[in-house]
Amino acid sequence: MKILIVGILHKKYDKRVFRTVKALSKAGEVTYVYWTEDKNEKPYSENNVKFIPLYHKLCKISLAEAKKRISYEKKLVKILEMENYDILYLHHVANFFPKAPYKIGKKKNATIVTDFHEYITENYWSSLQDIFPNQLIGKQIFRYLVRNSHMGIFVSQSIINEALNFNENLKALCLSNYSNINITDIDLERKKKKKNIIFVGGMKRDLSYEIEVMKYLAREGFEFTTIGVRYDLDFAKYIPFLPYNEMMKELSKATFSLVSYSPYSCNKKLLKSYVYSMPNKFFDSVGAVTPVIIREEFTEMKEYVDKYKVGVVIPTDDPKKAAKKIEKTYSLHYESLLENIRKHKEHFLWTTKKEEEFLNFIISSI
Repeated sequence: MKILIVGILHKKYDKRVFRTVKALSKAGEVTYVYWTEDKNEKPYSENNVKFIPLYHKLCKISLAEAKKRISYEKKLVKILEMENYDILYLHHVANFFPKAPYKIGKKKNATIVTDFHEYITENYWSSLQDIFPNQLIGKQIFRYLVRNSHMGIFVSQSIINEALNFNENLKALCLSNYSNINITDIDLERKKKKKNIIFVGGMKRDLSYEIEVMKYLAREGFEFTTIGVRYDLDFAKYIPFLPYNEMMKELSKATFSLVSYSPYSCNKKLLKSYVYSMPNKFFDSVGAVTPVIIREEFTEMKEYVDKYKVGVVIPTDDPKKAAKKIEKTYSLHYESLLENIRKHKEHFLWTTKKEEEFLNFIISSI
């Protein structure tokens, strides 16, 4: 069985993408096409996987980026046409030629699997939204992808429910962004954790409300640290981007992980792409034995926190009240949070069992 996995605009070792590469290489011969910003990177083969780098250098000017992205996607389409495969596994969606992979896959009589990393209806063309009306066409693209996929892999059950409205026969699997690393139980000891709240991110989020909460907590002796993204705050410590293993170690030292930011658009509209979001750092935090702090609007994450009692859900109408809830939880219930993480951590980890379930889903659906 030959499998073509396309990372669209994801780097080689993107956690979610590379996880499927490693898993599916156990079921067949994998060709893996991924994005690189190194023009000198060459194709090679290793462990039943043929790696094909596709060069694209991001540009901050939207119109220039759009032109370069079109060129990048045309090269991708050529690869899809040239390669032979039984399964076409697509991670997310192309911006300018979203239908092309599906048309090519159908011509080759391949089984088409779409891995929906996020809520495409709102996130389509998000990086180019200042020159394109992305939300006006996002729903149509989402509908097309759902109707033309044999299987769909989703991060959220809510997005699955929306997808089934367009294709009730879609074979769907919810595969959240589980943590790759399991910090051992020895780190459950409270004395090993600093009174520190960490925010990990690859892009700058609107933390205006959360920053007000942190100001109150700073008066109670809490430190605030950001990793990977800098905010101009006198009371915050900044740590540059860290490799995954090092980031997890740093995260394990904290009292709480802030997995929270504004879920509203610039015109104050609540965005489903955030309401349904299940970020990597949500699962990584529990994998690092660090309770989470989230806003009450994050419906999907809130269900996990309420069910497994692994963090604090803060109100968003009063930063002082939110800070007091965090401080009270730390003072009275923190040991219980750590114990709950110990009991329920498997629900947040990528395990051999989950990999087997994923492989069985793919193979049995062909």
